[in-house]
Parts: sequence; C-alpha cells; structure tokens
Amino acid sequence: MDLVRLGLERGSTARKSLDVITSLLEAHGQGGSCSEGGNWAYHNSFIIADGQEAWVLETAGPFWVAEKITEGVRNISNQLSITTKFDLSSAALVEKATAKGLYKDSDGPFNFAKVFEESYVDPFLENHSRFCNGRRLLKQLSEGGKFGVADMMTILRDEDSGINMTDGTRGSQVSMLPSSVAGAGANTVPCCHWLTATPDPGASMFKPFIFCPNPGFGTMTVSPDYGNEDPRIIKPRFQKSVERRHQLLKGHEKFLELIGRDDPKGLMIQQNIKELESNCIADVEEILKNFDESSYVKVAQLFQHMCSIEANFYK
Repeated sequence: MDLVRLGLERGSTARKSLDVITSLLEAHGQGGSCSEGGNWAYHNSFIIADGQEAWVLETAGPFWVAEKITEGVRNISNQLSITTKFDLSSAALVEKATAKGLYKDSDGPFNFAKVFEESYVDPFLENHSRFCNGRRLLKQLSEGGKFGVADMMTILRDEDSGINMTDGTRGSQVSMLPSSVAGAGANTVPCCHWLTATPDPGASMFKPFIFCPNPGFGTMTVSPDYGNEDPRIIKPRFQKSVERRHQLLKGHEKFLELIGRDDPKGLMIQQNIKELESNCIADVEEILKNFDESSYVKVAQLFQHMCSIEANFYK
C-alpha cells in the first residue's frame, strides 16, 4: 500500500505513477507485513489508470512487467496474470531470471507468471479462480457496450465468485475516471470515487467523493489518533493493540449483527441503504452530466453528508 500511496502522491498521470512505483521497486524491493503486528506478506499487482490510459503492473520482489490496456476489460486478483505479452519490464528481466535459475531458453517464450508463481496455472484457463470469475462478470455486464458504477458495485458484491469475501473484504471502492478531466478545458467532468469505508460491500453503502475546493471529509471515517503514543511509532513496534475502528465502522458492525440474526430492524436498515445508494447514484450522475464550475458547491460535502445519513440508520 505504501507503493500505491507514493505512486498517487508523486505521479500526475497513470504512466508517471507506474514509473514512480517501478523505480522504487528496483531501488528498494518490497516487503513488510500486510497486517498490523502480523507476518503475512505477498508481492503485489496494480491496476494504474487515469482518463487517458490504463496499465496492469505485476511484481515479484524487484522484478516487474507492465501491460498497457487499450481495449476491452481487465482485472487482477490474487495471482499473476501477465504471461508472455507485456509492454514494459524491469531492466534485464530475462537475464536476471535466468541467472537465478528461474528460466532457461528451452522453457519457451518468457512467461512472467509461470516464472514467478510458486504453483503456476494458466490464469486464463483456471475457470473457477477469483481472477477468472471477475473477468467473466466484467465481460458479462459490459457486453452491451455500457458499463457504469452500479455495474462495478454489483461485481464487488458478488460472493459466489469469491470477489466479495464477506469475512475478509475490508473496504471497497469504485472510481469513475472520465476521459476529459475537470480543469483540462471547458465542459469537463471531475473524477468521482465511490467508497464504502466499511467491510463487506454486500452490506455496505458506496458513498461519493469528488476532489474539489474545500471538500468535506467529516470525522466519521477517521480512525482514532494516538499521536506519539501510537504502537506503530513506539519501538519496538506493535507491542500492544489499540482501538482503530472509526465511528461509522462501529455502527456498521452493529448493523451486521442485526443482519446476521435476521432481525427485522436490520432488514429495514438494509433496504433503506439500498434505496439511498440507488438514489444517490442517479443524483450524482445528473450532476456530473451537467457539471460546471458552480457544481463544486453541490458536491463538496457529499461524502460527509452521506456518511451522516448512513450513521443515523445505525442508531
């Protein structure tokens, strides 16, 4: 996640963010736990996109390959998916893999996934994998030539595919990136990011956030601040656990308990959340369709406002 943050901070375009991440990978490698105080780790894949272009970047230690996406749909999920077709790679990738005994000419064309996966299975042939299920859903919902934020939310909520791991999906996001970005010219539309800020998208509400002058974040999705007493700062690190749940998450967990026991109150809240989200999507689409400079006032407090409404449902 640090590589994602640095790419977003330092790169003004998808390609520049890719260059930031890959230069850091080659200089420093990657590592560290994926959970606070734990020792679970894995190497990463990224979809890096803006309104003009999109890349899939896949990594193994300091080694990497990137594929530019120019048409159709593309996803990543829990396995390497770039094989023999890639547009960019780390320096002397084939030579270094050969020197490490990971590849030899007699293996055939250099296949990044096959070389670096511990138990390789062709990602496009493993029909029941999370990756293939996601690809199937993307193709299915976009086959009519249209695909919107509600369609992406449907995919992220799908449990049968394994995409929504109800006990492991901690947060979900859908970003709409128009090809003409606000600030680049007349009649342009800003990017809109839909965030749950709560686990299990099947029982969460996506709330819109648009970067604009004086945006309202609110405090409901901000974790407690322990300052210099935070166990992530004090060395040795993570010697004790602290409360990290934000206010909206605490309310959402109570709601999940109601749903878990089929409590009528929980079912009523669930229906209200679905209706609110659906209405919000329609309202935001209308705002974006007619967006101009005066629209920023309408969207500045949207995320904070929707969090407040959601939190009130949980009381």
